Amino acid sequence: MAWVKRFLLFVLRQYMLPAVVGWTWNTLSYTLFIVSIVSVIMNAITLWAVAASPWAQIHAPWLTFGHYMAIGLGSMPFLLLFVYKFIIPAVIAWANRQSQQHDNPMMRKVCSLETDIVRVLATQSKQDKDLEDIKDKLGIDKGVEDYPELESK
Repeated sequence: MAWVKRFLLFVLRQYMLPAVVGWTWNTLSYTLFIVSIVSVIMNAITLWAVAASPWAQIHAPWLTFGHYMAIGLGSMPFLLLFVYKFIIPAVIAWANRQSQQHDNPMMRKVCSLETDIVRVLATQSKQDKDLEDIKDKLGIDKGVEDYPELESK
């Protein structure tokens, strides 16, 4: 079964292509969105002319082209709601996973900041320990919080 694992790793491995490939894909995706709206409208008109109109004349003579388009456009809010509630969160979750797996400058910066934060916290805890040692040597057993009259008003 090891050969199956090797085969799947080979087939499913992702490759880092130049950024221009991503730019092209992204630009075409946004362009195709507009083209697909026009295409859906043209397909709806063709469907009405070829199949729906003859069917409607026999089975639903009251159904006009206006009714047909109103039904199609009226279903759009439900489709948009479905996409908003289910599809978009799934796409964002997938994009987040992908951006963490590949060369992401923001993730590199976050990792760098995490290292800096750990270093600062370690330095701060050492300074707190040093301060406690100084207080012990000077015989100071209370902090400023124990003297309410010293707090700023």
